[in-house]
Amino acid sequence: MKKRAIMIFILMASLMLMALAGCSGNSGSAASGDGKSQASQAASGSKTGETAKTQDGSKTQETSNAASQQEAAGAADAASSNSIDDPEFQPLFGGLAQGQSLAFHLVGLAYGQLDSAMVDPAIYASSLADIKSMKEVDLSEMPDGEQLIVAFSDSGIEYHFFSMSGSGNYVYKLDDHGIENLYKLELNDGTYTPYDIVSKWYDDLHFATEDTEIAPSTDLIGEWAEKQAGRGYISISLGPDDDSYAVFIQWSNSASESYTWSMLLTPTGDGSRCTYDNGICDLHAFDADGVETVTEVYTGGTGSFWINGDGELVWEDDMEHVADYTSFVRQ
Repeated sequence: MKKRAIMIFILMASLMLMALAGCSGNSGSAASGDGKSQASQAASGSKTGETAKTQDGSKTQETSNAASQQEAAGAADAASSNSIDDPEFQPLFGGLAQGQSLAFHLVGLAYGQLDSAMVDPAIYASSLADIKSMKEVDLSEMPDGEQLIVAFSDSGIEYHFFSMSGSGNYVYKLDDHGIENLYKLELNDGTYTPYDIVSKWYDDLHFATEDTEIAPSTDLIGEWAEKQAGRGYISISLGPDDDSYAVFIQWSNSASESYTWSMLLTPTGDGSRCTYDNGICDLHAFDADGVETVTEVYTGGTGSFWINGDGELVWEDDMEHVADYTSFVRQ
C-alpha cells in the first residue's frame, strides 16, 4: 500500500514537471512569435519608410524636372521673341558689311538694274544686318506699290522692299525654287525702315553709275526741308569769303528738344561738292515754362553737301550721320 502511494506520487510529480515544461515551451514560442512579429513590423516599417522616401524623392525629382521644363520653355519663348525667322538674310547682308565678295545687284522702276560695284555696300548692308527681329507673316499681308530689289546671284535669292507708306518694314523673299516668304523686319536703329536704307543705296548707285549733270555749288543757295519727315531745315546763303557758303540747320526731335548746326562750306574739285571742317552743333532744350537751355555738343565737325541728280540737297554728316538715307527738297 505504502509502495503504491509512492509510485502515484512519483507519477503525479512527473506529470507536473511535464506540464511545467510545456508551459515554458509555449511561453518561449510566444516570445519568439512576438520577436518575429516585431522584426517583421520593423522590416515592414523600414520598407515602408524606404518606399515613402523613394516616392518623395520621385516627387521631388518630378517637381525639379517640371521646373526645368518650364524654365526651358520660358527661355525658348524669350529666344523666339527675338529670333530671326529667315536664315539667309543676316548672313548675306552681314557678309556684304564685312567685305565678303558676293555677287548681287539692285533693281527698281526708276533706274532699272544698277551695277553694285560702283558704291561700297558696307554702310547700307551693316544697317540692314543690325536686326532686332525678323518675323514671318502671311503672304496675304503683301503690300502693293513700288518695290526695290536686292538680288544675290550666287544663291538665287531676291529680297523685295516696299515703298508704300507704312510698308517699309516688310521684306518679301523669293528663292530660285520659287519659294515665297514675307517677313516684317525691325532694325535695332528704328530711325529708318529697311526700305529707306535700300532706297538711299539705290539712289547712290544711280548717281555713281550714271553720267549726271554736275550742279554748280551756287545751286546750294536757298531754303531746304528734309524729305522723309520734314523735321530738318537747312538755310544756305553766300558766306563772308569768296566761294564760301554759310549754312544753318535746325532739326527738331520734339517740342522740347531740337538741334542746330552751323558751318562754312568751301567748294572742292569741280565745284559740285562743298565740304566743311568747322561745324558747330548745339542742343536746345526747353523746360515746361519755355525757358531755353543751349548746350554745345561739339565743334570742328566735318562733312559735305551736294546736289544729286534729282535736284535734291544731300548732307553727308561725318560726325553722327544725322542725314543718312534722306535728302532735302527745295522750299
